Amino acid sequence: MDIESLKAVIPAAGKGIRLAELTRKHSKVMLKFNGKPLLWHTLNSLKEIGIRNIIIIVGYRGNEIINYFSSNTLGLNITYVKDERMAGTATAIKAAENEIESTFLMIFGDVFPESGLLRSLIKKHMSIKKKIGSRIAATLSVTKVNDPHNHAPILFDTNEEVIEIWSSRSMWVDMGIMMLEPVVFKAINHTPLVRGEYRILKSISIAMKWGYRVFAYKSSYPWIQIGDHTRIMSLINVNNYFLNRARINNYIEDSFIHNSRLFKTSVIKSKIINSELSHCIVYEGAEIISSSLKNCVINEGIRLRNVRGENKIFSTNL
Repeated sequence: MDIESLKAVIPAAGKGIRLAELTRKHSKVMLKFNGKPLLWHTLNSLKEIGIRNIIIIVGYRGNEIINYFSSNTLGLNITYVKDERMAGTATAIKAAENEIESTFLMIFGDVFPESGLLRSLIKKHMSIKKKIGSRIAATLSVTKVNDPHNHAPILFDTNEEVIEIWSSRSMWVDMGIMMLEPVVFKAINHTPLVRGEYRILKSISIAMKWGYRVFAYKSSYPWIQIGDHTRIMSLINVNNYFLNRARINNYIEDSFIHNSRLFKTSVIKSKIINSELSHCIVYEGAEIISSSLKNCVINEGIRLRNVRGENKIFSTNL
């Protein structure tokens, strides 16, 4: 199978509870970085490597996604499938079953993958599949972190074959970017509820018990995701990533900036007057006057005057 014939599945149905101040109005995957939704950046990476057939799993605020990409398809063939259950990553992926015939790429909607990561992951999975045949179930992108127990640690051997998922013996964690085989749909049918969710990693563990093999791809690329346990800092870190990627200090779109200093800050269609902002994101229609903010996100239409703030999401006027 070549890359061009591969399909990509993007679960984007969740409510984004950790970012509720922002996601009451928007799907988490539609939060903007450098003027574009996170999902747009992911679709652009897929386009860069030649994948054209995309299945987006929608649920919460799904119409926002559909309406935006009806005129911003990037030349891709996008199919929308609704996750009727919205009960975790496994049910979201299960919703795409009727659209999948063979090996597919899966990317969580709140994760951004660089195109180089995707190429390497696909190449590794296809190479292993060629050697061992139909007994492969998945290849998981993993990255090494200092706090593995806040994520999903993956233990693998010297051949990078996965031994255990949710292991207490590994610093490598799942990145939410993986190659999957259709057997996972069968495994999802047998997946138990864990802490109120049906999780795709649990489904993959079940496939392993059936004798299917799972491998790790050790990524050297940055792990770009929003809405994890770091909450607001996940947004600031991702914003800084996209600023650095574009080689700019600040992103300013149709905004009025007067007598102000900005550092690593994005401002979209807003007003900043007599203020200092460092590592901030300011969404449409906001107005900030005589304020000093660091590591803050200012929601749409919010007005701040004489505010000193750090590590906050502002969703009410002050």
